[in-house]
Amino acid sequence: MNKMVSLAAFAVMASLSATASAAPNGCAGAGAQVTVAADNTKFARNGFVGKCSNNVLLQYSQNNTAFGVVAGSQKGKSYFGGGSNGGGIKYINNCASTGCTDTTEITSGNSDTQMNAS
Repeated sequence: MNKMVSLAAFAVMASLSATASAAPNGCAGAGAQVTVAADNTKFARNGFVGKCSNNVLLQYSQNNTAFGVVAGSQKGKSYFGGGSNGGGIKYINNCASTGCTDTTEITSGNSDTQMNAS
């Protein structure tokens, strides 16, 4: 059940309404894709491809027992995240007045935090 919640949350975050250089486990707007590869040693055992809408930044983290995600808009006020250990997607914090960035809010450190939260 937690896997389904996390993967559904990932899909929702990817479809929110960013053109920047996203880290390997993320995507940055304008139809950019992120691939979660099939890996029997990770939480997402079956691979899938997500697609970011315009102005969306997304970053995910996973290990063998948990999955976490953070996302926000380059034009947005807030960013959101969640993980398989801590329930659904929730408000995390506000972005700078210029919008979210993949160097400040939408980072692997923040997706790790969401992955490990309970």
